[in-house]
Amino acid sequence: MKVQITDKPLLSSISIASLRSYLESREWTDDGLWGGGRAILYVKESAGRSWDLLVPTRDTVGDYASGMADALAVLADVEDRSQLDVFQDLMGAGAAASRGSAGETPALPAEPRLTAPAPMRYKTPRRD
Repeated sequence: MKVQITDKPLLSSISIASLRSYLESREWTDDGLWGGGRAILYVKESAGRSWDLLVPTRDTVGDYASGMADALAVLADVEDRSQLDVFQDLMGAGAAASRGSAGETPALPAEPRLTAPAPMRYKTPRRD
């Protein structure tokens, strides 16, 4: 099953460093700045075709989540995988990119836990 990720906060959680690390580990080539320095163009030849992918240079641009969504879509197509699988690998690449000086990989956060809210307690007004 192929999953498409559309959640803006989730897409915004992908760091530029993790995306670049992921691309470089999969033999994408940094082809230089694009759009007046607003993005870095990465290129790759795969399955008889040329692929282009833009990586923003700042995470403060208004369409950052949209750019990460585009990157996920391209990577999922090139690798013939779901966006969820690519996203999980990107989160691992981010951990690898931020290794400490001891070379240890920080632990990834556990799966989110869903908990039921505590029951609400109501006080009945007193009648005098």
